[in-house]
Amino acid sequence: MNPVGYIVHVKSPGTIGGEARSYQVAQALGESGASVHLYGQVDHSFRWFDKVYPHSLKRPTPVAMRQLLSDFSYYNVGVVIERYQYPPFNPGFFAQLLRKKPLVFEVHGFPIDEYRLFAHRRDIKVDSLARLVAGFPPKTWQWLQAAMFRRAAHIIVTSAGTKAMLVGMGIPEKKVSVIYNRVDPNLFSPIGQDQIACRMALGLPVDGQLVLFAGTFSEELDFVFEAASILIDTCPSVQFVFAVSGPDANVKALADKYAIDHQKLHIISAVPHQQMPGLLAAVDVVLAPYSLHSERFRQGFHYSPLKILEALAMKKSIVTIDVAELKGVFGSMPNMHFVESGCAKEWAKGILQSLALCQSPTLTLGRSFVMDGYRWQDAAQMYLDIIRATEERAS
Repeated sequence: MNPVGYIVHVKSPGTIGGEARSYQVAQALGESGASVHLYGQVDHSFRWFDKVYPHSLKRPTPVAMRQLLSDFSYYNVGVVIERYQYPPFNPGFFAQLLRKKPLVFEVHGFPIDEYRLFAHRRDIKVDSLARLVAGFPPKTWQWLQAAMFRRAAHIIVTSAGTKAMLVGMGIPEKKVSVIYNRVDPNLFSPIGQDQIACRMALGLPVDGQLVLFAGTFSEELDFVFEAASILIDTCPSVQFVFAVSGPDANVKALADKYAIDHQKLHIISAVPHQQMPGLLAAVDVVLAPYSLHSERFRQGFHYSPLKILEALAMKKSIVTIDVAELKGVFGSMPNMHFVESGCAKEWAKGILQSLALCQSPTLTLGRSFVMDGYRWQDAAQMYLDIIRATEERAS
């Protein structure tokens, strides 16, 4: 197999969510025997596997394309994987088009039409060219994206919802593979994690039961605060931890709205990915509410359940939304409680049921589930199968 090119378009492997995925996949591909030339704003202090070769990718897109054309030829790169951005901002796609070599798009869990946010919201930081392109008529955007996806040799997506969106654009179903996020079970391991020590390190109370929400704050999550107010009134030992990005004032405003005692509410900064195991070890229950009705995710469920998998690996009980895709993946797990999105009373009930399982030996089934097919090494094998099949078709 020829060396693989991997263009990630992200800044640091120390972040979470989709940003972590590309770096984890690159590492796992290297560990599986592939030579991977990784392009992006790479953190060179990260400990890369021997066969992963990080390169800083120049900007803007035409300069990046020239760099990739030169590098791909020099390193004899065959198949290229590129994390999809927006039609004008995919230098790997255009480089491979000129080389007449195959490209695989990796489409993460955002809507394909997320560009509409750029056209209407002034608070999103994008450069002037992106803002100009975002103003194209929707039909122009749809045509451009569909044309690029049809040119790709294959498309890897992180959820069935994203696959459905692509198929709806006319992309053949057999050309799209769903590969969910995975977990590094060595990093996310409960072994040696003392709950009290982890709480003290984070400045959290050592007594009581802690319920965690970690992620991007949204006012649409106010039902979580309403559920918290119900539980705090009825269960004095329960406290809530919010590890969020964004101003604390927003969280405190919702707490005030539902008259939540601030001593029972702990707001901490978003935790880097490498420190997430300690945070998960410190708490008893993990919330994965997701904002199903937000503008960004209005077309249906298309998240990849990274935080759920990480919590399972840490033997935690989880409360999440009742949607078909999540039930299809995790429905048999005793760790999981599925509740109606937006219904505070149902969330309070689900959290209470999850707290009752905190010491249950059945929670070990969550880690077993992760170890049996949901490690990054398992995702890398799926990527390798796609790469090999793509090479065979191109030869």
